[in-house]
Amino acid sequence: MAAVNMNCRLFLDKSAELCARVKAMKLHYTPHQRDYTVLATSVVIEAFLNKASRDFFSHQIRPIHVYVENGVLWHFMADEDLQGAAQGWVKTHGTLAKLKQQKKQHDALLRSYNIFVQQEHADPKAAILQLHEYFHDALPFLVACIEVPEFVSDQVTPAVLKLFLQGRAQGADFYRVGIDLQKRLLRQIEKSEKLAIEVLEYLLLSEFTEYLNSGKLPSIKRLRNRRKRFVLKQGKNVYAYSNSASALKRFGLSLPKATKGLLKGNVAFPGKVKGKVRLIQKIADATKLRQGEILVTSMTDPRYIPAMKRAGAIVTDEGGVTSHASIVARELKVPCVIGTKFATSSLQSGDLVEVDANQGIVRRLGA
Repeated sequence: MAAVNMNCRLFLDKSAELCARVKAMKLHYTPHQRDYTVLATSVVIEAFLNKASRDFFSHQIRPIHVYVENGVLWHFMADEDLQGAAQGWVKTHGTLAKLKQQKKQHDALLRSYNIFVQQEHADPKAAILQLHEYFHDALPFLVACIEVPEFVSDQVTPAVLKLFLQGRAQGADFYRVGIDLQKRLLRQIEKSEKLAIEVLEYLLLSEFTEYLNSGKLPSIKRLRNRRKRFVLKQGKNVYAYSNSASALKRFGLSLPKATKGLLKGNVAFPGKVKGKVRLIQKIADATKLRQGEILVTSMTDPRYIPAMKRAGAIVTDEGGVTSHASIVARELKVPCVIGTKFATSSLQSGDLVEVDANQGIVRRLGA
């Protein structure tokens, strides 16, 4: 009888494992290209996965993957997790009174943060640790502001939705400002400790903590190689791979594939413009955009505004009607197509295109 019970238990365990694998296979992981450092990304992911976020959303985020190639970073999150977090907020909180209380606390945090990021920091290591605390504390509310309108807007009242959109606008540049500051602080450390430039930003959070505690770093060669090609899977444990092609395949992930056909998206501001593409994947390259060129990027933020003012049209991979690109395009009256998914993977700087923002279409033209 004991043997039978053991066999049944093994069968049930195997069945549960198989069901879990099947369920995991059905998850849809979307790549999001971001101008983030590996260190900042590792910190933010840890904040997604910690107990504070789980309690706030009543939802446990699955492991998040990061891919870097030639200094350009993508992260992969399961769409189901973002939707689950949004639904979890509604279930756990979901009232105007609760939201007002959370927003009041978050507004106080933003005021403190805005003062902090404008200060001079004589101790860059201490400043980075403080910055990481802000990242952790702000994340749950900022995620709710973004994902509740995106996934469950029909499940909240207009007053709740309005407050979330206000919170989203107020925090739109929170992480980008912080990541820019983090980069400057890391440059200070590299200069003062005579380290190679632009290597500390490729540390994982655990490695940065070890560096602060003991002064030990991974080899400079390894950190430089991460800029060329690097895959990270971050969950309860951290796994790093240098062979990105095999690692992406192993995780069942892939980058958006280039398409030769029409690119289709949503209209943010109408108009029809022909021009040459300027592909911007890192904010440092935004100064290369010339007057009248077509700005093609994953998504915009306030740092892109000078380039957006010069653009003949704007095309993004991501974004909705409340995204930064949409709002600024309407203010500037620049034709804009958002949410194409494949623009940055399909177009290169110098390509001649027609942006038909009346129809939400981008088509290539002859050389």
